[in-house]
Amino acid sequence: MTRREESRSHETKPHKSYAELSALLRNRRMSMDDPARVERKLAQVGYYRLSGYWYPCRRHHLDNQGQRIVCSVMKAPLRANEFMEGTSFEAVFDLYLMDKKLRLVLLDALERVEIHIRSVVAHELSALDPLAYQNSGYIDPKFLRGALTSRTTNPAISHWENWCTKHKSVLARSKEDWALWHERRKVPVPFWAAIEAWDFGVLSKYYSLLKGKLQGRIARRLGIADYTLLEGWLRELNIMRNRCAHHARVWNQTYAMFRDIPGEPYFRTLQLSENARTRTYGYITVLWFLLQRIGPGSNWLDQVADVIDHFPDLPGCSRSSLGLDPNVRRFPRELLRRAGKAAIQAPN
Repeated sequence: MTRREESRSHETKPHKSYAELSALLRNRRMSMDDPARVERKLAQVGYYRLSGYWYPCRRHHLDNQGQRIVCSVMKAPLRANEFMEGTSFEAVFDLYLMDKKLRLVLLDALERVEIHIRSVVAHELSALDPLAYQNSGYIDPKFLRGALTSRTTNPAISHWENWCTKHKSVLARSKEDWALWHERRKVPVPFWAAIEAWDFGVLSKYYSLLKGKLQGRIARRLGIADYTLLEGWLRELNIMRNRCAHHARVWNQTYAMFRDIPGEPYFRTLQLSENARTRTYGYITVLWFLLQRIGPGSNWLDQVADVIDHFPDLPGCSRSSLGLDPNVRRFPRELLRRAGKAAIQAPN
């Protein structure tokens, strides 16, 4: 064995059977009603995936003075291999299921927002040119100059050129009938068809490249006067969309702080804290604002509330991890409903 292989063997944990993993959790003071069911769930979901949900339940490592020890690698409090009193596998799995349901509800709203913005972008740009996605005249000049370095060629390429490459790629991958028809007829694909091949990332990037005047036309359709605000929202919503689509945790994640609309009655009503702006609750408020502009009759808010109101009782897992007030047990649906009405009544 080489020195490198020997080093890796010391760092890698040994493989364990599901029965051994279940026993390991019990030894670390996690309670469980049915060890056989625990083994089934570990087989279905995976020990490592579930560990992200019970991690906050682990005790902190303390020094001789009773102070938390900070991990030299992650620069965060170090956790001991022992769970806090009251940690049960059943509650941990309930948290996993709540997070799963929350992702699905978020994806539902993100789909509506993405499709609506696709429709708005296609309508506004194709009114100027049915092939506007090929026209650099609609792009902010600063994005036309070389700024990115290609991994395959030495010369720098611009943001616009980079986007065009991605656009051609997603269009070429599409096997929809309309895409094949245009390809075989060798005729250009009109904007309103081409945009159907875009994912949220391609869409949000195209918006960010447009001239401010065009961004303004799109943003105003959503009741947003500051078009730079919508650019940031789309970028962050795309990140959330990717997390949901790839089954990543959303309940205890920290995100970039989003900006709200100064003076907007909706956000004045909510009075979001800094924690709320950087957590999942902040995303929920932005999605609800947009949904009120797209479809005021939406019942999406009740779906979100019904999921979050089943937040399980686990030590170390506070509702503040979602951006909510830890002292309030119910999701503030009535507050958001009032704010939503204010958003609808505000002048577009």
